[in-house]
Amino acid sequence: MKRIMEYIDSSLTAFPKSKYSEKFRQNLIEEVTERANDITHAGLSDEKAIEDIIISEHNDIKAEYKEYVKELNASKNKRRNFLIKLFISVIYFLTVLCLYFVISSATKAWSVTWVLPVCSVIVYISVILFIPIATLSKKSTLFVTQTARLILPFIVFNYSTVAFLIFHFVFGFEKSWLVFIAGVVLMFVADGIYVEITAERFAIFFHLLYIVPAFTMLYIIFAVLNIIPWGIGWVMIPGSLVIVLAVIVIRLIMHNRADNSLGEEEPEL
Repeated sequence: MKRIMEYIDSSLTAFPKSKYSEKFRQNLIEEVTERANDITHAGLSDEKAIEDIIISEHNDIKAEYKEYVKELNASKNKRRNFLIKLFISVIYFLTVLCLYFVISSATKAWSVTWVLPVCSVIVYISVILFIPIATLSKKSTLFVTQTARLILPFIVFNYSTVAFLIFHFVFGFEKSWLVFIAGVVLMFVADGIYVEITAERFAIFFHLLYIVPAFTMLYIIFAVLNIIPWGIGWVMIPGSLVIVLAVIVIRLIMHNRADNSLGEEEPEL
């Protein structure tokens, strides 16, 4: 084992001595010692042959050490980022609680101010849910991207709930339930944007599928708010069908032009 120890020490001389290099050296010595015992128990007793086998299995200790340090730094950064996020979360909730008690004590409107901490928790959850969406969307597998896609409507619903609580309990808006209908429209819009950004293969079909229900929801909202009369606003629904047909025609024209441009290209000789 003397030759192996000399090999390990000579390989590590290229790096400054530190607690990382010492820890790596100890771990490596334990590993090669255990490996040498395994080989010996397997029936090979020639020390030189054992050393040759172990050295061949660790033919680039410098690269192993660099990978070891890289993993340590990654773990350290991950732990540090977690502590930073935890600290920010604690500060966030302490600030919300302070504001809640200050505003409630000053206004004596305890029956209304409870909306502040509840909405703060919902917003916090929604922000946290953006993290898996950003992470999962970078991966190309169908299951992963669809999982991220399913989280998106839940986030929109959360923000719709926040808007409802504010309109209903803070401002006393009687028709605050319309927020949830608007939330459905926003779900269609958010999903349409998502499938476009992630280059979903059938993105155009989802766009077409959402147009009619989205216009129907808008018709209900505008009519309830007396922005348009019920008897006239219904034309938005057949009007949305016209938009669907127009989108289909435009896509077909663009597709035909693309095919024609490919057909006009001269073949390479």
